[in-house]
Amino acid sequence: SAVAPPFDGTFSPWQNPKLWRQTMQFATFLLEHGAYYDIYSACGRDDLDRVRELTGSDRTAIRARHEADMTPLHWAVRGDAKRCTQWLLTNGAAVDAVTVTDRTPLHLAAEWGRTDLIWLLADHGADLNWQDAKGRTPLHRAAYTGQVEATEILIVLGADIAIKTRSGKTAIQLARFGCKFLKD
Repeated sequence: SAVAPPFDGTFSPWQNPKLWRQTMQFATFLLEHGAYYDIYSACGRDDLDRVRELTGSDRTAIRARHEADMTPLHWAVRGDAKRCTQWLLTNGAAVDAVTVTDRTPLHLAAEWGRTDLIWLLADHGADLNWQDAKGRTPLHRAAYTGQVEATEILIVLGADIAIKTRSGKTAIQLARFGCKFLKD
């Protein structure tokens, strides 16, 4: 779990990149001292060799669920693990797998500004307009967290800009609350 912040929203790398780097350094320290290294950690660190090792005898691990129903693909996207994301997608990972809050890997890519992964997930058929438990699409998440390039890419890919959250907000309305670019 040291390779990713808690999924409950209490910490996000865009809020504190220094703390994120320290967390990753701590994870490296733990691994160097014999910590167990599961598929989720391997995906979060883009360790494709370890992912292949863990799935070699158990292909069901590709679609396994962890805390909050996150899959290895969710972990790979959160960790900006391009090699693992590509490998998982070509080896049977569900591109639109949802967490307990109905968030897909594309939601995570969007809110964390993982632009390369947005393109990759879209190329594999990710639903651009999937709404999570609060009615937020990946476009809502990108706009709210101030990920301007991710927002633009989602619009170029065809994300619906008119979809409203359960509270009635469009992505541009959310951007006015959270987007640093629009606040300045």
